[in-house]
Amino acid sequence: MKKRLKSLSLATLTLLAVASCKNSDVDPREQYTGSYNITTTQYSKGTNGASATEVYKFNLYVSKGKSSDELVFKDDDDTYTVTMKNNTFEIPAHTTSIFYNGSTYAVKTVGNGSFAGNSINLNTVTGLSIQGITVTITKAGNGPKF
Repeated sequence: MKKRLKSLSLATLTLLAVASCKNSDVDPREQYTGSYNITTTQYSKGTNGASATEVYKFNLYVSKGKSSDELVFKDDDDTYTVTMKNNTFEIPAHTTSIFYNGSTYAVKTVGNGSFAGNSINLNTVTGLSIQGITVTITKAGNGPKF
């Protein structure tokens, strides 16, 4: 009886010890990965004096990056790596290209944002020159995870 009680006590202690251990393998970036439905207000201004404001909607796909403080963002036009600090992120300056009217143009973008619950807030500034006109596009938006 004593032997059985001792075994039972040891088993109970082992279960309690295992149950109280925290899983240190949980990646905090997991909470941010997924797809987001973004709506931005986009303000464009050209050196020729032209300007426009419009609403732009797109899907943003977020996955884990190579480093423990990185996420990869992918939308219809671009794929880039952001650097995380807590729930905020920085979009480093990066250049992509667009094809317009038979020519290819460089597009430079930089930005930042944050996650709040199941939503993302996003701010970017994009610059490009098309046919001698420099255009600056400022976007501010947000959207829920879907």
